[in-house]
Amino acid sequence: VTLEARGWSLPLLFRRSIILEGNSIRLTYLAENTSAHTVEYLWSAHPSFAVEAGDRVSLPASIRQVVVEDSHRLRLGQPGSRHEWPCIVDGSGDRVDLSQVLGPEQEVAEKIFSAAPVEGWAALERCKIQRRIVMRFDPEKSPYLGMWLCYGGWPIDRSQRQQCIALEPCTAPVDSLAQAIERGYASELVAHGTDEWQVVIDIHPLTPESTESTRNG
Repeated sequence: VTLEARGWSLPLLFRRSIILEGNSIRLTYLAENTSAHTVEYLWSAHPSFAVEAGDRVSLPASIRQVVVEDSHRLRLGQPGSRHEWPCIVDGSGDRVDLSQVLGPEQEVAEKIFSAAPVEGWAALERCKIQRRIVMRFDPEKSPYLGMWLCYGGWPIDRSQRQQCIALEPCTAPVDSLAQAIERGYASELVAHGTDEWQVVIDIHPLTPESTESTRNG
């Protein structure tokens, strides 16, 4: 399946092709500048995976620090706060393991960023259904990894709140193009230029052997 859209605020053509290959989904992306001048842009994946308390985020050993973009009730501090991954001390002085999924009663909603792991993957372990979801990507094309951790904390004005995690390979460690431009993180496409990248999502049975194999790359 190939999907295509044209930007309404930027002169960009965006295309995504989706191919099912056994237990993998291969997503191929293309961005094209259709104008005669350079265009700045950013891109982020945003796959929202359903989760339950007891599930786990699994990242390679190269991820040692995360930066807060937003934190409901400032549980992780102000935007820009830095924490070691995965265990931190929150604003109440409690020790928190960010890799462990909580229940919706905790009302957690946090967006954090890290540098992309050099190993080129991030995973979600769905313990109850015994599945391991692994996102693989090129850290040179997507040099940052965003994580949306939402356990009943958003949207705050609705009774139906999210219980999900999004693992987000991305081109900038911010959610705003204006901020990306201001801070020097925006990507550039020259006149009529193109850029292409891929994300592969694998689904495996969750076993001690598969978990250890993926952690080791």
